[in-house]
Amino acid sequence: MVEISKKRDHPKLSERWPVTVLTRDGEASGETRSLTVEGVFFHCPQRLKEGELCHMRIGLPENPVEVRGELAWSNLENFKPEHTIPGMGFCFVRISREDREQFGEALASLTAKKNPAES
Repeated sequence: MVEISKKRDHPKLSERWPVTVLTRDGEASGETRSLTVEGVFFHCPQRLKEGELCHMRIGLPENPVEVRGELAWSNLENFKPEHTIPGMGFCFVRISREDREQFGEALASLTAKKNPAES
């Protein structure tokens, strides 16, 4: 199920897609929880370093996209299961034009499916 929040300039979608993060310490696998064209919130069992620049592959339904970004924040240290979902925020720093278009189209398609009257 896709949920939409309009607190930002761009739609935020709640969607679960597989992600792989390549850091200096190796590879970590996880799953998105929410996405915008500017970044993602994702859950990953590995504890990653805030502020680290790394590569991320997001497994979109059609084709995966590759992005470079920064692990901007984490709530793993103080999350409370009854109030939050454990995860980390990843802000896109670099994404190819082709991947940005593909990612934007995937988000727009999901938005249209969720809110057909707004399309």
